[in-house]
Amino acid sequence: MAAPRRTPARIARWSIQLGMVALVAYLGIRHQLVGPAAGAAPLDSFCPFGALETLPSLLAGSGFIGKIGSSNLVLIGSVILVTIGLGAGFCGWLCPFGAVQDALSAVRRRLFGRALLVPDGLHRVLRYGRWLVLGVVVWMSWQALGLWFADYDPFRALFHFKFESWVAVALVAGTVVGGLLVERFWCLYLCPLGAVVGGLGTLGVTKVRRDAGSCTDCGLCTNACPSRIDVQRQESVRDQLCTMCTECVESCPVPGALSVSTGRDGESLRPVAVGVATALLFFALLGTGYAMGWWQTGSGCAGCSAEQPQAEQLGYNSVIPVDSRP
Repeated sequence: MAAPRRTPARIARWSIQLGMVALVAYLGIRHQLVGPAAGAAPLDSFCPFGALETLPSLLAGSGFIGKIGSSNLVLIGSVILVTIGLGAGFCGWLCPFGAVQDALSAVRRRLFGRALLVPDGLHRVLRYGRWLVLGVVVWMSWQALGLWFADYDPFRALFHFKFESWVAVALVAGTVVGGLLVERFWCLYLCPLGAVVGGLGTLGVTKVRRDAGSCTDCGLCTNACPSRIDVQRQESVRDQLCTMCTECVESCPVPGALSVSTGRDGESLRPVAVGVATALLFFALLGTGYAMGWWQTGSGCAGCSAEQPQAEQLGYNSVIPVDSRP
């Protein structure tokens, strides 16, 4: 399979993805080299999913779990607002782990050609695996009142740059193998944050829409979709796996047959404009949160491991003093 041709939207998306990977890698390396004592917050403080992991603890009145702070709430809030307005573009344009999955796909195209295709029936079942992982992680985080998922999170294992256990090595190796064999394997079937963003994306205002009168049913849009969405059969793409990557629009040979718009009669948006707007809005919201004083990263807690006293784990960035808890 030939590599996608270079277009302004694709060049913009690859550039933004590369920038996000570099940013997160810098945060992970800085934490390892400098440490929290010098103000280098743990990588967990910069992940939107951390807000969902600490949610049970917040609802229980125990404050933030270790390594998680209000920065995670600002991040997830920004992701939600961007998704409602512009679709699930965080996954397609801004997620550094999604960028790694796309890079693995590019390597596979050069080395092996086509990806391994999961049978349709199995694919329809596996696509709900993200929701299963989400439920398990939130439940176990509630039971442990800590970062239970930290030891099993391939994003953290990869960008933490500290492969101190065989679990971390196995996670990274498994992610690489899975991404080489199956297009966006982690994103499609296992990512818990992707489940949330994808679900909200179906409710978003901005969507990919198809003009049946102009469409020639060539199938190029469906073949180009990395999320296996049958775009050519839909009037409006409302699939939870859509990441607003706009590959379908970029692959369409008929002008106007596929477009990105905020409504059936709304003005079409150029794919590159959608992606750039997603990035600008996301960072504008983060900047607003920081300017308002809402951004506070979590503190390191020696891994928040099981042998650490629970009171110590709960003490970091908590809204309730440790000594006041029963």
